[in-house]
Amino acid sequence: MSSISTITSSTSRITGLASGLDTDELVKDLTATTRSKIEKVEQQKQILEWKQEDYRSTLEKLVEFNDTYFGSSSSSITLGDKLNQITASSSNTAYVQAVASDNATKGSVYISDIVSMATSASVKSSSSVSPDLSFTVSTDNLSSLSGAVMKITLDGTTKTITFSDSTYGTVDDVATELSNLLDNAFGEGRITVSNSSGDLCLSVENSILKIANTDDTTATQALDILGFSADTDVSSNRLDLSKTISDYATIFGNDESFSFTINDTDFTFDSSTTLSKVISTINASDANVTVSYSKISDTFMIKSNETGTGSNVTVADTTGSFLSAILGGSGTATAGTNAVVKLSLDGSTAAEDQITITRNSNTFEIAGTTYTLKGMASGTVEEGVTVNTSLDTDAIYDTITKFVSDYNELLGSITDKLYEERDGDFQPLTDSEKEDLSDDEVADWTEQARKGWLRNDTYLTNIYNSLRNSLYTQVKSLDGSGDNIGVILADIGITTSDYTNYGKLTINEDKLKSALVKDASSVINLLTQESTVGYSLYNSSEDKETRYNESGLLWRINDIVKGNISSIGKKGALVGLVGNPSTGYTGTFTYSERINAMKDTIDELNDKLSDEEDYYYSKFTAMETSLNSLNTQSSYLSSLISS
Repeated sequence: MSSISTITSSTSRITGLASGLDTDELVKDLTATTRSKIEKVEQQKQILEWKQEDYRSTLEKLVEFNDTYFGSSSSSITLGDKLNQITASSSNTAYVQAVASDNATKGSVYISDIVSMATSASVKSSSSVSPDLSFTVSTDNLSSLSGAVMKITLDGTTKTITFSDSTYGTVDDVATELSNLLDNAFGEGRITVSNSSGDLCLSVENSILKIANTDDTTATQALDILGFSADTDVSSNRLDLSKTISDYATIFGNDESFSFTINDTDFTFDSSTTLSKVISTINASDANVTVSYSKISDTFMIKSNETGTGSNVTVADTTGSFLSAILGGSGTATAGTNAVVKLSLDGSTAAEDQITITRNSNTFEIAGTTYTLKGMASGTVEEGVTVNTSLDTDAIYDTITKFVSDYNELLGSITDKLYEERDGDFQPLTDSEKEDLSDDEVADWTEQARKGWLRNDTYLTNIYNSLRNSLYTQVKSLDGSGDNIGVILADIGITTSDYTNYGKLTINEDKLKSALVKDASSVINLLTQESTVGYSLYNSSEDKETRYNESGLLWRINDIVKGNISSIGKKGALVGLVGNPSTGYTGTFTYSERINAMKDTIDELNDKLSDEEDYYYSKFTAMETSLNSLNTQSSYLSSLISS
């Protein structure tokens, strides 16, 4: 087949015009050796890229594991802090609660007697504050009161009261009927009704009372007939804190503004300020007090936010009489008291071992543990509370099991690559091979082809063996005896499962919990003992050996991980191979150099292929030109002969 082909140098190639040869196929055959070399190098580059990806995946898992359990410091282990969690338990939390801090000292404290608890200084209303629930009765329409209704709420229980068909001519008639109705509704004597010079008064003792119209808009409302006004008359025997100071002129007077001081802090409010706003402003101020209103007792209390004999509450009106109104004059003052406790610091219950401490707060600290007094026994009875501060074995167990689970996951990710089967029949596909396959076929082939390239890999084998050996070499004691610390993983219920799991750990729950209860310190020492030799990739062989033998198992694992992921100074093994994930693998490393070298080789071979193609096409072009000339001459001679 004759054709015209254009090469990359834009030189026209005359192919098969005169000869009829498939020149492109001939040139392809003549350059097959170079093309084959390019494909082989591209396959080798693909294999390197796959291995690089697998190394990076392992490296990233090691970094994540390190960040989770070891942190970035070479002088501490994050996991070690979790294993040394201290907990405090009180034998009677109704009297004493205890919370251990991270630096708490293990031990026992016996609190024999809480002599007194710390209290705050306070000033309380000397009498009820709210005005009586009363209003002036209008006698103009009393004849319409028969069958009228009203709503009464006593301590949250609401009843509808309906006046009988009696004849009502005076306020006394109304008071008598209403008293009978309320006795029937709530019980005799719960609510007292009286007539005071035409004012209908409803009173109760230590209860909250409200009156209102019913929700039935079609009914005759008794309060409307009696002349009650919800806007001006008192509808409850307790203050409504959402109302303003001016709404309670009978209590606070008619001044337009009120000024006072509490603990030398000045306050000024105008009469349009709500009571709740007054209270919240004081409570948020520098007066360091809390103002509260009790609806049960109908009293205010101004209480110091501090406890102890040093706490104080001083109050004084400057303009108006707001404070004297809510306190019933100067109020009832109560001095603050200190907490006085008898205890022993070593857990002894003997009387001669007890000491007395005095604190201005019910919360205080002893040896890193915070104690809070919650109550006292009645009379002269002593509380006798023991607080034990010890290692939190439940938290330690949970931490160890989580670590083992994550360790197994990390080890599994390594052994999955280390023992992954390699099928030699599947090699990376060349571009020409991909042309003959569908996308799904290419994907399936590639999935098989990229497996097993790190099988029995030296680096992964070293990590795997190092991790396994680190857990079963005994830890040397630091007491100078040269002996081992006397406890190994198997003693605390952690062992390897069968060989098919390639060194993954299993936990005997009962044995581990028993070991923690028996001697949690020994378990923690096995895991976290710190060597006398610091960590460094530059350590001598002798120092490395000493550090390894003296290090708890977690430190050993930490050293192995850091030996592969370190990126400062001397590079870790895997970082040296494929780069640092924290910098996006930028820079030059072993695999990037090898891959770049192969890219250079491919470029050189492509240049060589182009030169070869140019050479062969030039030869075929010359041949086609000569044949074309001969054909032209032959045609000319034939035309002469014919003429």
